[in-house]
Formats: sequence, C-alpha cells, structure tokens
Amino acid sequence: MKKKVMYLSMLIIFITVITTAVIGSNTLNAASGGFTVDGTVLRDSNGNSFIMRGVNHAHTWYKTETPTAIPAIAAAGANTVRIVLSNGAQWTYDTASEVDAVLDLCEQYNLIAVLEVHDATGYNDITSLLNCAEYFVDIQSAIKGREDTVIINIANEWNGEWESSNWANGYLQAIPIIRNAGLTHTIMVDGAGWGQYPQSIIDRGQDVLEADPQGNVIFSWHGYEYAAGNSATIQNNIDQIIDQDLCLAIGEFGNKHTSGDVDEAYLMSYCQQRSVGWLAWSWKGNSTEVEYLDLSNNWTGTNLSSWGDTIVNGTNGLKTTSKICSIFSGNNPVTPITTSTPTTSPDPSSTTTPVNNDSVTVDYKIQNDWGSGATIGITLENNSSSAIESWSVSFDFPNDQQITNLWGAIYTQNSSSVTISNSAWNGYIPVNSKVSIGFNINYINGNDIPTSFLVN
Repeated sequence: MKKKVMYLSMLIIFITVITTAVIGSNTLNAASGGFTVDGTVLRDSNGNSFIMRGVNHAHTWYKTETPTAIPAIAAAGANTVRIVLSNGAQWTYDTASEVDAVLDLCEQYNLIAVLEVHDATGYNDITSLLNCAEYFVDIQSAIKGREDTVIINIANEWNGEWESSNWANGYLQAIPIIRNAGLTHTIMVDGAGWGQYPQSIIDRGQDVLEADPQGNVIFSWHGYEYAAGNSATIQNNIDQIIDQDLCLAIGEFGNKHTSGDVDEAYLMSYCQQRSVGWLAWSWKGNSTEVEYLDLSNNWTGTNLSSWGDTIVNGTNGLKTTSKICSIFSGNNPVTPITTSTPTTSPDPSSTTTPVNNDSVTVDYKIQNDWGSGATIGITLENNSSSAIESWSVSFDFPNDQQITNLWGAIYTQNSSSVTISNSAWNGYIPVNSKVSIGFNINYINGNDIPTSFLVN
C-alpha cells in the first residue's frame, strides 16, 4: 500500500538427495517492499504466494463508472482488477492524480491493481511501446510506495505480429526505462500477436526476464480463440512457459471471440491445477459486436450475464478460487524455517537410488498457509551428468497432512506416506534442469516439513 513499508521473508527449504539421501537446508534472502517473482510463483510483500483471480475494467473509457465498478468487482469475489489506462496517444490521458484516486479505491476494497496502457494495442513499432513505459515514469507519484498493491503491465497486446524477435527487442528496451526511473514494481509483459501468441514468451521469455536486473517479471498471454480454443492448446501454452520456470498469468480471456470459441471451463480448471492467475475480460462496456464479453449487464454487478455467472459462480470461479492478498487479509509474513541435518545415514536397504551416482536436489516449499490448509510446491533439479527419463519422490508427512488436489504429476497417499510420480509430459529432466509440481493440503495437527525424501 502507498507509503507503507513491508518486508518479504521467503520460505525455501532445499533438501539434497545424494547417494545417501542426506538432507540439508537453505534460506533465500528477503526481498523488500512489494510483489516479487520467485520462479513460477508471484509473491506478495509478506512472502505469501498470490494467484490473481479477477477481471478487467475499462477505466479510461468509463471513468465516471469506476467508483461503482470497483466495489462491485470486489463484491463478486475478485482479488485483482486490471485497469485500462491511456497515455494520451489514442484516448484521454489519465493523470497521476486520477490514477492515485483509482488506486485508493482499489486498496479500500482489497483489490490488487494491474495497470496497463491500452494505446499501443496491436502496434509493432518499438517507439509506441517505449512511450507506454514512459507513461509509468510520468505518473510515478501515484504508484511509488504502492509496490505491494500495484503491478505494471507496460502495454496491452503490443506487437500484433505473430513473431518473437521484435517483441523481445521492444521489451529489452522498455523494461530499463521503468527500472532506471527507480520503479521496482513487478512488471507484467503481454505476449505478441495481440496477446494470443504465447510462443513469443516460450521463445524469448528468458531473454526478457534477464533484461530486468530485478528478475521481477510476470508474463501474460490472452485467452481467446487462437490461444485458448481447446484444452490441448491451453495446456501446451501454459506448460511450456511454466516449465521454463517463468511466472505466468492469463491477463485476459473470454468465453468466445470474433473468430471462434474459447474453452473457458478448461482454461479456468487448468489454471487452478497449475496455480496460474487469470483476469477475465471485462466487467462492462464492450462494443456492440463483442457485448457478449460483458460480465455484468449493469455497473453494480447485480445483473450478471451468463459469462459473468461462469466467472463469478462457476466451478473454478471467483467465489470458489479467489483468495484476498495477505497484505489485506492480515496473514502474517512467512517466517523462514530450517531443518537440521540428520546425524545418521538412512538405512542402506532403502529403495532410494541415486541418479547416475550423482545428485538430485529436492526443493519443498510452503507457498501459502492459511491455518487449516496450504499450497505446497516441489521442484526437482537434475544435477547429475545424464538426463533423467522418469522420476518419483516419496516422503512421509509428519502430521498426517492430506493432499486434496495435485497438479503436474500423479500421486498416491496411504495414511501419511506419499509417492509422487511424473506425468507423461514431464518425466524427462535434462542435465541442470528442473521440473516443478504443486499441491494443496488440509491439516489439523500442524504443517511441519517432511524430514526425508526418497527419489527414484
């Protein structure tokens, strides 16, 4: 929140399984002040994982409706709102004081704000993108001090061409403009092809991430007919980005679009499985030819469209899956936890086997804990001299925690004993590469860290 200092302590427990499966630990340095990207995870300023669940609001075209729309969006269950702004290139310039007022309203209603400039939508010239970046420098008085509630989405759907080179080159120049101005917010970068070419992120996302000295970039593609027309396309476009250890959100999506249908049910379901954020388009105000994308038939949200009912009340909708950011909900910052190294070696008759007589690193991370349940991430890193063809990892929960759902792998649980094995698409781990999976648990007697892991 503005003028509020908060500190991030991130829980990372590194457990290295070598020939004898010896366990060790480590803790990452704390980052300060705002949202940070930690691999595939977006963390708030308390160090808790934050998964965006929300909608888009076209503020720059409907400024007078924003005071009505923001409370209604919050009441619908959103934890995030993506705000359309203008730098004056196409529409009326949104001043710093205007943006400041919008952000005050978002904070009042416990909403994280993703700010995007819409004027360069579909443009290919790099100058238009750089002008969008300069806009955030111009309005910095409204957003500095709000690193914990604001994400900078430099430009909506810049680079209409379905290619990766110009897209990457543009962001390699735009990101330094933001950072050189002293803005440390998490940056969101839309994919090329009017947001519908995730291949640009797959091809050059790492280069764009490396252009940020903070490494604080989350990527976004937009889920319409080309990027989200069917389940196979959706899964491929999500998996190939996450499997590169890049952070992802779906910045926009609809239930259909001008050239075809969208499998919105699968998109929402798979985002839930893989802990990917999404922001539906849009609250209200779409032009006649795409009015079906209005989530609500009025600004107050008391008359939802069928599309809006899916987003708000559907199986994986806002009311079911959205969680208020911990900076608003009062959850305490994550406290680093360490585990001691055992003084004795595991039983040599254990079924644990080394990988090519070298090591595998297992990272077990409590990403979010709400007192009766938690989200857990596990990352396996192949540090051996040969690729791994398939894998499984076994462990015992110390307090009979129960897995409620798991994504990215297959699991069995018998009482406290758990075995997790690769899915068909992620068994192969190249040398010095990682694979990550995640799951949710419920617990009653505590959420202690497992003390040993067996990797096969």
